[in-house]
Amino acid sequence: MTNLYFPISGFFVIILLLILFFSRKRIDSEETKIYSLMLISSFLDISICLTTILLGYLAYNDFTSKIIWILNKIDFIHYIIWTFLLFLYVYYITYKNDDNTLKKYNKLKNRLMILNVIVIIMEFFLPLNLYNENGVMGISGFSTTIVYITAIIYIILILLTLILNIKKVFNKKYIPILVLMILLIFIAIIRVVNPTLLIIPTVLVYIDLIMYFTIENPDIKLLNELYKNKELVEQGYEDKYNFLFEMTEQVKRPLIDINQVCLELKNEEDIKNIKGGVNLIISKLRELDFSINNILDISSIDAQKLKLVDTKYNLDNFFKDLIRKVKMNSDINVDLRVELPNNLPILYGDYIKLKQIIYSILINSCRNNPEGTIEFKVNLLERYDACRIIFTILDNRKDLSLKDINEILSATGEFSPKEIENLEKTEFNMQLCQKVIKFMGGHLMIKSSSKGTETTVVIDQKMVNNQPKDFYQEYKNFFNDYKRVLVISQDKELVNDLKRLSNKYNLTIINILYGTYAIDRLKTNTYDYILISDSMKKMNGYEVLQEIKKLNLDIPVMVMLDENNKKLGKHFIEDGFTDYIIINDLENELTRIFEKFD
Repeated sequence: MTNLYFPISGFFVIILLLILFFSRKRIDSEETKIYSLMLISSFLDISICLTTILLGYLAYNDFTSKIIWILNKIDFIHYIIWTFLLFLYVYYITYKNDDNTLKKYNKLKNRLMILNVIVIIMEFFLPLNLYNENGVMGISGFSTTIVYITAIIYIILILLTLILNIKKVFNKKYIPILVLMILLIFIAIIRVVNPTLLIIPTVLVYIDLIMYFTIENPDIKLLNELYKNKELVEQGYEDKYNFLFEMTEQVKRPLIDINQVCLELKNEEDIKNIKGGVNLIISKLRELDFSINNILDISSIDAQKLKLVDTKYNLDNFFKDLIRKVKMNSDINVDLRVELPNNLPILYGDYIKLKQIIYSILINSCRNNPEGTIEFKVNLLERYDACRIIFTILDNRKDLSLKDINEILSATGEFSPKEIENLEKTEFNMQLCQKVIKFMGGHLMIKSSSKGTETTVVIDQKMVNNQPKDFYQEYKNFFNDYKRVLVISQDKELVNDLKRLSNKYNLTIINILYGTYAIDRLKTNTYDYILISDSMKKMNGYEVLQEIKKLNLDIPVMVMLDENNKKLGKHFIEDGFTDYIIINDLENELTRIFEKFD
């Protein structure tokens, strides 16, 4: 009965591990999946072990001997499975940062699983002998031999993996494997001294126990993912900040030039000089209009109006291919300096025509600067599910004539048969570029001065979420059960009061100042409640409600009223609002609303 001591202690340990592991919220990574299977295998193994011991010592007869024989056959499967899973675990944690090797992981796993099936079938058909002599019960036969050989092969594979990656062995994740190697020596000694002592299942359980404290902590992984997300967001903000700073400087320059021209014309009497100054002012105003309306005014981006070509493309691959083709052109011998933003998104659009346009402009600039420098910069402005791409090509051509610029920018209208034919080519002239840009809903701007010529192309494209699952959406219930409340109001004091009360009511407050922006947000985001101020600039509360109704959203929409307008509350409900909130008694009103609708 001393055989029961080790299995009983191991049994309670594995029960505790199962409860701890499966009761915790966790991320289903490959590591945790392997570990969960190891726990289940160990539990079945030690349960069978206890059952065979009890049957052998308490009720051994011809019938129970057959049951014990079957249980031992089944038990041997877990020795194979457990060592196989341990090898997978070691292989995965060793090569998970090596993409090339990790690609082989699934193939290796599948092949080893086939091998395991073959061994298990052989194990079932090979002989297994039971004996129970003088109170000592044991097993022998070729069935045990093939199982031990298979387990030893997996242990050898583990050792080879460790030896080939000796520098990584000092990581805490390898502690269970090192402990296992030490315990194998003790097991071998014990088996020599007392071959009937069943200690292996208990050892496997204690290896599982050590692994529990070394596998990747799901909470830490969650924090790491959030940190990576924070880094990506900060990079995006940095790109946009730098771009907006540059655009601010571009807006200032024409204003300075206009101011300078006006000062010069203040006392000018020569009609010719006055006309020249007026033309320069018109040119600078056109630059301002392009920068302010066609680039910086992101409110003009509307993904619903974008012409969707059913082609998804990776912007990173787009630029790699574009730059490669430009550099491969035998006519080009210039210094092409490329500046791209971080975190290039996946987009929908006619990327073939877009690539033709940018390629043609770049080639045109390179040919006009045979020994110069070309700067190619790209900036992105994102608004919900749409992205504005701003391509800027700066070359050394000085003082390009206004006539040439106007000839290019005035190219609009229908495509001629010859132009349609040219669209099939890789490269076409600037006039056709302008036509195609206009056709795609974009804008082209050319500025030339003594410093060089700057060509800017602005194109809007629809964004695609290329991730199979949004990380936050998948795991938000683990760490955030707050209600999302969209507040459409220009009253900063009211919004601050709502944010002050947000923790008490478990709310996430998202404030939008204008109704038009709020409608766009509602097209791509979900909220639990919508609160609208009754009076706002541009769109009042009632007008915003009418636009919300067109979206057919099943969300409670409340109007926020001052105490003086309390009597109008019923009229607002008749107009379609779900309820009204008196902002002078905000805390009690929020309590009433959430009790009513939760």
